Amino acid sequence: MPRESLTILQDKLDYVFQNSDLLAQAFRHASITSPTQQSYERLEFLGDRLLGLGVAELLYKAYPKDSEGELAQRHSPLVSSETLVKIALEWELQNFIQAETENFSRNRPSVLADGVEALLAVVYLESGLQDVQKIIARFWDPLVQEMVNAPKDPKSAVQEWAHLHKKPAPFYELVKRSGPDHNPLFFVKISIDKNLQATAEGPSLKQAEKRAAQTLLKELS
Repeated sequence: MPRESLTILQDKLDYVFQNSDLLAQAFRHASITSPTQQSYERLEFLGDRLLGLGVAELLYKAYPKDSEGELAQRHSPLVSSETLVKIALEWELQNFIQAETENFSRNRPSVLADGVEALLAVVYLESGLQDVQKIIARFWDPLVQEMVNAPKDPKSAVQEWAHLHKKPAPFYELVKRSGPDHNPLFFVKISIDKNLQATAEGPSLKQAEKRAAQTLLKELS
């Protein structure tokens, strides 16, 4: 792990990591694990829940007049893989991820997103929830403040468009699934009719469907 890069990362987060073994695990992809070295997957699981809670608290305080549905619409893009990848690049996590090939994380952006969540879990296990919330506030609060209007979920927006224009309900089809179990890639096609279709890929079926809906929305607009 590059010492200079680690110093830069700690400065960005305003946090000094304490457990080198735990930190190393946060950057270890499943492709290079061993019986004595776990991947970041367990940390990512914990970090995902911490991020969800932290962002929910920011939204709850920032938009006191929002309904539960509006808060949920704001929450989804803020914890999406796309947002996490942007944060990961700001943190320069591509300098840390350890995998089977040198440029693995650059070819699989979802790995960078996983790294953000894994790091949040490390902070929690070392120092507790308060320090995690400070980091989330530092990097996510500006995004929360920019979100003047609650965005619509792409799948809901496509459904509304189809209903408004008296079209059939959108149909999602899993075209292909590739990659190993620890790092799958899903290819999905969305269809309203034979002339209104789009395809997209994602690290999960849910993400692929969402991206397909976003692609179709751009064509519709």
